[in-house]
Parts: sequence; C-alpha cells; structure tokens
Amino acid sequence: MSTKLFSLGSSKLILAYITLMLGVTVGPTLAQDLSVTDCLHSTGQASVRPLGADVNCFLAVETDPASSADSLPTLLAREAGPYAVGDTIRMEFTRLTVEGYSSDMGYVLMELRPGYQSLGFVVVSAVDGSGNLTSGQAKFNMFMRMEAPDQGLAGHTGSLPVPLAGHVSALPMVGAVLQMPSSAASIPLYNESTGAVEGRLCDVSATVDSICAPVDTSCCVDPTRGNVDGSADGLITMGDLTVLIDNLYISLTPLACPEAGNVDLSLDGLVTMGDLTVMIDNLYISLAPLPPCP
Repeated sequence: MSTKLFSLGSSKLILAYITLMLGVTVGPTLAQDLSVTDCLHSTGQASVRPLGADVNCFLAVETDPASSADSLPTLLAREAGPYAVGDTIRMEFTRLTVEGYSSDMGYVLMELRPGYQSLGFVVVSAVDGSGNLTSGQAKFNMFMRMEAPDQGLAGHTGSLPVPLAGHVSALPMVGAVLQMPSSAASIPLYNESTGAVEGRLCDVSATVDSICAPVDTSCCVDPTRGNVDGSADGLITMGDLTVLIDNLYISLTPLACPEAGNVDLSLDGLVTMGDLTVMIDNLYISLAPLPPCP
C-alpha cells in the first residue's frame, strides 16, 4: 500500500524481477463520485519463490527486512459518507509509489502499473450515530510494476491481480492490516521486456500506519490544465491540440506532463480520446473553460 518498500530479499533469480507486489484487474472506469481522497502511509512485506519451487506459498522465501526510504504517500479515493450498514464503499488507489532497498537487488522502485485500475471496496457492517464507519470488510485488487535499476530489471504481475483483504475499523483505514487471502493463488512475476515468468509472489501483507497531508507533486502549470506543449504563457492553443493528437495517434511520444493532459478529469489519470474531445470543445465548439491545475 504505500510508503515503505517490502524489501525483495533472497536470490536475484528468485525474483530477478520481483516485479511488483500488488496488482488488480482492469475494470470499468468508476463514476467520478469518489470525492474523498485519503493520504496514507503503510509498511508491508511479501514472500517470493523462484521457478521450480513447490507451488505452496508456505515454502516461499520470506523477504528480508528492508532499509526503507519514505516515498510519495499513497492516495486512496473513496465515496463520501455518511454510510449505513450494508453499504458498499467503492475505492480506487490513484497513487502508490514506494522505494527502498533489498539486500540482493539494491534500490527498488514500485508503483501502480499504468493503464490498469487498482480498485476495491469496503462493505460496511457497523456505523456510529453520525454515519461514520466503525467496522467493515475491505477487499482490493491492485496492479503494479517494479524496477530494480541496479540489476537492470523491470517487471509486473501481468493481468492477474494480487488480492488483499482485511478488517477496517475506521476511514481513513489507519490500523488496517490487509493480506492476501490464504485461498489465493501465488501470482506469476513477468519480465517486462521478454514476458518470461521469473518467479511467483505470495503472502503479501500491508499495514496502514498513519494518515498524512497530501503532497502537491503536480507538474501542471497554472492557471488551467491543457498546456501540454509546455508554452511559457500557459495559453491553450492549436499547438497543444497538435501535441495531444501526436501523443495519442501518431508518434505516441509521452507527454511531458500527463497531468496537464488529463482535462476530462478521469480518475485513472490516463490521457485518452476523452481528453482530446474536451480540448477540441474548449478551443472550437462551446469554448467551455478547462479545469484548473490541482
């Protein structure tokens, strides 16, 4: 879940790309009513095993304690309360970046896998008189990617999500312990370049330690989103439209600031045809103003 890297210990082969540790299947885009964003710090650990080992997770190699460095806090969007017993509170991880050190792999960076939504929900089983959650069951599926630059490695968990579940006694979820269910199968770890399976991941767990104030890491330059050509005056022109079309359909050159291109305010932050439509409308049709930078 957030801030401290689960150190990927044991043999480089054992995971040579212990590609990620949390993953979730691509699902339908959530409605844009996840109006509350929780900022969280957490710690965690995982077990991995190399190819050829027994399939059972209890034979996996436990990762070593990591010398971890704080990274960007995790951001979790959710539906606002008040809640009632039986409600299902939809959630989506919109940012998760962790970094730290593994005894075998050196510096390791883990983040949400682009193009995949990390979705989840909490089923409410108890609330207080104000409609605040006091008890519930959380379930998440998360997609991630990992880099170990010292080893020249990068990887991911493919199309299989790593499921996490646990009891929640408050929102934000401070104190919650999320774990892979014992019935869950281990997850293949894929080499990002070749697609070859390098190992398997199992026994993932994470504990939410604290909440934090969200950190502004925006690359978007005021006053509005849309300045994808990086013009100094910040004006939105045909030049920005050209850059966006090139990014989406021609050279596919990445945007210098994807956040500036997310003019339709999609929760996943991806720049798509929807953003192009909004930009054209702003410039040539309704002239409706673009949303401000965050």
